[in-house]
Amino acid sequence: MLSVFKNSWALLLGMMLLMVGNGLQSTLLGVRGGIEQFLPFEMSLIMSAYFVGFLGASRMVPSLIRRVGHVRVFAALASFISAVLVILEAMRYLSSFRFSFPCHLRRSFCRSARHPLLKPPTQCR
Repeated sequence: MLSVFKNSWALLLGMMLLMVGNGLQSTLLGVRGGIEQFLPFEMSLIMSAYFVGFLGASRMVPSLIRRVGHVRVFAALASFISAVLVILEAMRYLSSFRFSFPCHLRRSFCRSARHPLLKPPTQCR
């Protein structure tokens, strides 16, 4: 058991930081919406858009990983995160995509490490 944590501590630490940052961002968004006197209906739309985007990414990421592999999906994710942070941070829907991708990549990496039959493709088809 310790060897598993020894080999995957960086992955687990990175996911922890992503989750903490996302929780802080969600809390800040709710507090800031209250300060700016958004209506509860408007805040509910903004906050629920995150989960709509998370669901969309959950449907899309596994097929991307199967088609092009982990490394290319990660590279595309890094570019996407940069674009969303710089240009479209206010759009909560796209913000949830950038958080969902690493979650699914982590799960896929862990599954492929445990099961030799689920290894990621070595080249693009």
